[in-house]
Amino acid sequence: MAIRPTKTDTLDCANIAAVFYAKAVREFRCETADLKALSRRKKQTRNELIRQRCIYRRYIDLIWPCFDGCADPYTQSSMAIVEYFQHPYRVKRMSSKQIAAMLESNVRISHKRSLSLADRYKGYASDSVSGVDVDSKYVETLRKSLRRIRELEREMGEINGAMEARLRRTDAYILLGTIPGFGENILLQVAAEIGDHRRFETAKQFTAFCGLDPSILQSGTSSG
Repeated sequence: MAIRPTKTDTLDCANIAAVFYAKAVREFRCETADLKALSRRKKQTRNELIRQRCIYRRYIDLIWPCFDGCADPYTQSSMAIVEYFQHPYRVKRMSSKQIAAMLESNVRISHKRSLSLADRYKGYASDSVSGVDVDSKYVETLRKSLRRIRELEREMGEINGAMEARLRRTDAYILLGTIPGFGENILLQVAAEIGDHRRFETAKQFTAFCGLDPSILQSGTSSG
């Protein structure tokens, strides 16, 4: 609907203003609903990511026992080793230079760092005794879980980017960013869930909305 900007009649001006602000409110509510939808999607994706990491951890302990003594299994270099070689036996058969070349191709690290890590992974594989054979179905299950983790991490990055693009210029996002201890993830989540922060007249109202205010617990004659 097009609105003519020039009007002299008082009633017409009032109608134009009503239509304009009604449209603005609808757009704002739509934007708020989209942000909350992204927030819910982020929560679901995060929960699935946690689940997949637990699966990954379970099979790492089976196929790559005591891997923690070598390196953090969740680093990019460790995940690249697990995904590419799949089993410690295959790492054992490779030279340190071959392992380093693989790391440089798949992970953004320096040549010196890749050689250092390659020696570490090589040493681990030489002393390791896996709980399953190279051709075990568990090996493929671990690889699938790792691929799923990468997919979910990419999705989380896309969701965070979409939320930040919509929120970074809002008053709520800017004000919440001044609170000590608010990291990027919490900041995006809280700002998305708040919606129109102007509807809270006091800090107490906002605290109650968040569910952080103390509540009364009563049972029979006792209360607290």
